[in-house]
Amino acid sequence: MPRRSKDHSYEHSWWLDTETGEVVLWNDYFEEQGEPHPDTLGLRAIDPIPSHEGYKDMEDFIQRVRNPQARHLLERAIAGRGAFRRFKDTLLDFAELREAWFRFHDTRVERRAITWLVDEKLVDQMAAERAIAERPDPELVELSGQFDPHQIARDVAQDLQRLYGDRLKVASSSSAHGPAETPIPSRTSTCS
Repeated sequence: MPRRSKDHSYEHSWWLDTETGEVVLWNDYFEEQGEPHPDTLGLRAIDPIPSHEGYKDMEDFIQRVRNPQARHLLERAIAGRGAFRRFKDTLLDFAELREAWFRFHDTRVERRAITWLVDEKLVDQMAAERAIAERPDPELVELSGQFDPHQIARDVAQDLQRLYGDRLKVASSSSAHGPAETPIPSRTSTCS
């Protein structure tokens, strides 16, 4: 299935051969070499994905990121000029998020390609709708969704236990949910 091009270069373009499904690169060099222009061969130009659509994908992805630090850094990365490069650079620091981004991005590009095929009247609308429905945005189970405050508290307690060990004292408190025990570091202890 062809993908919509995201390449905004003026030096080359992408074309679809509707007979074979092959996506063909065209560049001015080919013309200089006497190659026939894809338009004369009946190929269909694949328009680049508008940058505002790519930007919206980044925004949508960031909204799903649970890690507050990663989310904050990614939000900052997409502010202003150079957003796409900074976004990709920031993802280098978060390997799992980077892989999740690729899955998310690929799904969005596939759905756009299907929509383009419908717009070009190359595939049936009903078949396209089924194909799109089969490609929802991937769930970022570990990276998205609601925060579980109880799990966060357990994780913090484990971190504190590792950090302070035997010096950790447990404080009891009561709340609307009943009594709770919260580990707190001893006031006299110091981090080592």
